[in-house]
Amino acid sequence: MLRKVGYTDTAKFRALDNLQKSVFDLSLVYCGWEQCDSGHRFGPNKRFTYLIHLIEGGKGVLEMNNQEYYLEKGDVFFIPAGREAWYEADKDSPWSYRWIGFEGIDAEVCCARAGLSFKNPVRRIKCMKAVEFCIEGMLKDPHILPENNLYRNGLLQILFGELIYDYRRQCQEEGEIPPEYKSGSAYVEHAAEYIAANYGRHLTINELADMIGVNRSYLATNFKKCKGCSPQEYLLNVRVEHAKSLLLKTNIQISEVAAKVGYSDPLSFSKIFKRKTGYSPTQYKEIKSNLVFRNTKGEYIGIHL
Repeated sequence: MLRKVGYTDTAKFRALDNLQKSVFDLSLVYCGWEQCDSGHRFGPNKRFTYLIHLIEGGKGVLEMNNQEYYLEKGDVFFIPAGREAWYEADKDSPWSYRWIGFEGIDAEVCCARAGLSFKNPVRRIKCMKAVEFCIEGMLKDPHILPENNLYRNGLLQILFGELIYDYRRQCQEEGEIPPEYKSGSAYVEHAAEYIAANYGRHLTINELADMIGVNRSYLATNFKKCKGCSPQEYLLNVRVEHAKSLLLKTNIQISEVAAKVGYSDPLSFSKIFKRKTGYSPTQYKEIKSNLVFRNTKGEYIGIHL
């Protein structure tokens, strides 16, 4: 049975009930602001994280996937994790921008719902002031304290809420259907919840479809529409994201990490992890722990969490 949210609105009482258990799995990795010098160029390079730049003034160019995008104030551009790109400030009117680097199981989905993907990495937004406010709040206090991390990640959720709402409104104005309203999306969200609760054990897609109450083919078709990947690939993504967190935040052995995310064979886990990230679990732990985010002058300008 699909979840139905309860809403009560009377003169003396207002309440929401039976909300979805979890919000999107997003985690801020770095953020910043820069007024670029004339012709300032960054890249080409690849990042571990997903990256969004929001242009608040000036002009510049992005090159990715053998295409050039000429951008200006009000535009945003998106660079997916593992994709090579470079971008350069205009010589006469160099841009200033804010950026967020983030990761998480639902990172790519949230970007798609905000109208950003590898094939369509650029769009104009009308909520620039709101997202500027969120990033400014992220930069307010650089101390890595639990309450600050919660606050920054809360602002990341708000920022994506603004971008997704902005894109939905744009779709409505143009007569298009936003991704989250596609047929079957509710089943997909329930399947994603089940995966999130059971990724650490042996889990088959047939079991998943049975638990949701649909056939495997229907689930796979709608998963591809809503999440951009198959249920099996989504399960792998969930396991790899949890493995990343264990590798960075604990000192347990690779075999223990593998077991905690549903793999009895550490070798199989290592192969899948490398296919997804480009690095072995050991390499990932060593490289990620040494990342520093600075500008071309060597000045610290962002937050690396």
